[in-house]
Amino acid sequence: MFSDIVQRLSIIGWLRYYLFDRNYDATKRVLLVALCLLMTLLSTVLLRDSVINNRYLVGFLPVIFVLGLVALVFVYHYLQVLPLIILCVTMVLSDGIPTGTGTKLTFTFLLLYMSVAVWLFKMLIVKRSFKEIRSAPANVPSIVFIVIVIISLIWSTAFVDTQVSYLFSEKLFPRLMTGAVLIISPLTYLLYANQLRSIKSIQFFVWWFIGIGFVFGLFKLVNIELPLMNAKGQFPTWVVAFAAGQMFLNRNLKWYHRTLLAATCLIWLYITLGLGITWLSGW
Repeated sequence: MFSDIVQRLSIIGWLRYYLFDRNYDATKRVLLVALCLLMTLLSTVLLRDSVINNRYLVGFLPVIFVLGLVALVFVYHYLQVLPLIILCVTMVLSDGIPTGTGTKLTFTFLLLYMSVAVWLFKMLIVKRSFKEIRSAPANVPSIVFIVIVIISLIWSTAFVDTQVSYLFSEKLFPRLMTGAVLIISPLTYLLYANQLRSIKSIQFFVWWFIGIGFVFGLFKLVNIELPLMNAKGQFPTWVVAFAAGQMFLNRNLKWYHRTLLAATCLIWLYITLGLGITWLSGW
C-alpha cells in the first residue's frame, strides 16, 4: 500500500513537472480552450431551458464568465496599454450596467477596478514587491485618503442614530458605491502614474483628448447629440487646458496646428460661456 502511494506521488510529481514546469504556456492554452468549450456547452444547455422559462440571462452567464476571463488575461499581459484603452472607452462610451436604482455601473468604473485589482495582484502575489511603484509626494496622501474612506464607511454604519437607522439601511447601496468611487479615484492616479512610462503614451493621452474634444465640439455646435458622447462635467475644461497648453508651450507645432488648437479652445469657450450661459449650476 505504501509503495502504491509513493508511486502515485511520483506520477503527480511528474505531471506537475511536465505540465507546469516544462510546458506551462502550452498547458495554460489547453486549459483555457477546454474551459471555453465547457462554458459554451453549459451555456447551450442553459439557453435551451431558458427559452422555455423566458430567462435568457441565466443562459448567457457562462459566456459572460468566459469573456470576463479573457478580459482578465488580456489585462494581466497588457496592463500598460489598458489605461489608454480606458481613456478611449470613457470618452466614446458613457453607458454602463443598470443597478436598478436609477444609476449605472459605467464601463469605465468597472475597467478601472479590474485594472487596479490585476495590478495589485501582480505586485502582491506574483512579484511580491512594491518596487515598481514610483516615489511621488502624492502617494502617501492617496493611501491615507483610501484608509480614511474605509474607516468612515465602517464607522458611519456601526454607529447610527436610531431615529435615522431606517434611512441608512435604505441607502446602503448608494453609500457603498460612493465609497467605491472615492476609493477608486486615488487608485486611478496611482495606476496611471505607474503605468504610463513612455513619452508616446503621454502624447497619445493628450492628443486623443484634444482630437475627441474637437470632434465633440463640432457636434455640439450643430446641435447633434450622439447617444454615446461623454462630453459633460469637466470635459470642456480639460480639452481647453490641453489645447491651450500645446498651443502656447509646444514649440514643435506648425502654424496650422496652432490654428486648429485655437479653434478647439474657441469652440468650447463659445459652447460653455455662450450656448451654456443659462446653465448656472453644476461643475
